[in-house]
Amino acid sequence: MTNKMKLPSILALIVILFLSLSAVSASENIDLVTNATDSAIDDTIAIPDSSNDLSSSFDDSSHEITDNDLITDSDSDDEIASSKESDKIGSSNEEPDILSAEPIIIDSSSYSQYFDSNGKIKSGTLKDGDTIKIKSISDKIFTIDKRLNIISDDGASLSNCLIRLVKGSSGSVLENLKIVNTNEKINNYYLSGISIIDSSENTIRNSIINVSVHKCFAIMMSNASYNKIINNTLISGLSSTIPMTASSYNEIRDNYLESEYTNMIYQSAYGNGDFMPIEDEVCSGNIIANNYLKSRNGTYNSYCYAIYLMQTASGNGAVIANNTIENAFYGIIVEAPNTLIYNNTISSIGGPAAILASGNSIIISGNNISTEHTDVHDWNDDGNVVAIQNTGKNNVIANNTLRSVGSDSILNTGENAVIANNTIYTESANGINTTKSNVKIENNTLIGVNTTGVIIFTSRLAENITIRNNDFDSDKSAIVLRGNVSYTLVCDNRITFSGDSDAIAVLKYTNRNPITPSHNAIYNNTINGQIVNMTDPSEIERNDTDNGTENGTNGTGGDIDEGTYSDSKINTTIAVAETSIIKGNELIVFLKDKNGNPICGMNVTFTLLNKNYVRTTDGEGKAS
Repeated sequence: MTNKMKLPSILALIVILFLSLSAVSASENIDLVTNATDSAIDDTIAIPDSSNDLSSSFDDSSHEITDNDLITDSDSDDEIASSKESDKIGSSNEEPDILSAEPIIIDSSSYSQYFDSNGKIKSGTLKDGDTIKIKSISDKIFTIDKRLNIISDDGASLSNCLIRLVKGSSGSVLENLKIVNTNEKINNYYLSGISIIDSSENTIRNSIINVSVHKCFAIMMSNASYNKIINNTLISGLSSTIPMTASSYNEIRDNYLESEYTNMIYQSAYGNGDFMPIEDEVCSGNIIANNYLKSRNGTYNSYCYAIYLMQTASGNGAVIANNTIENAFYGIIVEAPNTLIYNNTISSIGGPAAILASGNSIIISGNNISTEHTDVHDWNDDGNVVAIQNTGKNNVIANNTLRSVGSDSILNTGENAVIANNTIYTESANGINTTKSNVKIENNTLIGVNTTGVIIFTSRLAENITIRNNDFDSDKSAIVLRGNVSYTLVCDNRITFSGDSDAIAVLKYTNRNPITPSHNAIYNNTINGQIVNMTDPSEIERNDTDNGTENGTNGTGGDIDEGTYSDSKINTTIAVAETSIIKGNELIVFLKDKNGNPICGMNVTFTLLNKNYVRTTDGEGKAS
């Protein structure tokens, strides 16, 4: 008897030990996921890149439902809550393997057994974990306050139906649905496709939603967080495709989104239909990735922004990555701080900019943007379409590939900006146009036709700007400092230049307002293979600590001579007095800097017999 008891005891001990080890292993895995999540925000993008190939996503074969995809009554709320943090940023494409209950069929005849006339679940009919399979049906509301699986047969269609996920529905899975709404209302509800209200951690995937009427949305989100909207076709007509209020840490990825001429993904502070913004609440940390977004007729409509994070409706930490956007008025507008705009492809934009960043501490990196000047129209009265427009502070524009025709590639009116490592192709405009202080423009490649590479043109003070280590190839000026520009460092740039303009031009603002740049250091730039120093590489007493040279002083680094940069060469008047000029002879002046380099493109005024003759120095610094 004693021997018979030992084996079960040993087995019990082994089972307990195994469970303990499993618990430790699970804990370690959670820590690893959490740590990886934290590093993803700082160093990389933890988002799978499906290359925006969505054609296979909507094949009928992908709509097959298996038991491993759905939830059951055995899933506890604690289990859902425990995954909340790890799901916040960049989760896997794989959904948990969970067994399904036998589906309950909902069709026109059985609907009234489970739902009342207002669409609410009848008491005692459905419970958490149940699966309902909706057959083709029309003119019905489904107000879900249980944690359910909601699926449909291939080919089945919900016509003029609304699914409302409300309080109590958190953790539901909706899959393989086709909702087509052409009417405006049913039972006093506007006919959006799916509304998520006070509900979280739901999954909507592999579904098609097409709504066409004003005040109706494909998916409406209000106080809806930690949801996953994945691999769907979402089409709206006269209202936004996905409006959001007080909804955070959602994943919206691998979807096809289309509107007639309205915003598509919209963190909004404005109400419309049943969408009512929640005051004093914002949307934070949402991931919008791998989507294809386009409008049918919104290219020149000022209500058509593909992705819009409105300031009063948006908080920190959003990620907008790997999306393809076309045929919109704006591609991306971000008024929210601490947002990452990464690796998006944007084209066919009709409004002022493909990307507009007005929030602070935004990173715009790795994007591929093509824009072209448009005809003047009601909402874009100058026709300019800038690739990237920045008005916020402390923003970074880096590693982008930009192609612009007729409009600036980068227009910066934000302070403390970094513009670095971009490849910019521009025709008949400016590569980089900046007007604010404390801007660094470094390590960019700028190629242009009838294009100025970098221009600072302002009557208001712009100072402490660095233009360094860039490559220019153009037939117009590579760098232009014009107007009230001070304490600017222009050095170590490589310029391949053709044409009649100056490679580097320092100009007054206008004839009526002849303020000129001052206290700038322009040296060690290579122009067509020749090193040119326009000024001393001397101390310019900039307001930053070391001009970016890490030498701990206000100098420009290296062995430098004492002295300051003199601006007296700009539009200098040379009075020639008591000099006899024999008819047929020339009066020649050469302008050179202290190092003997010619000063090109400068006006020289000859005063002879009280009459002025203005000449401009040529490539040799010669005026005659």
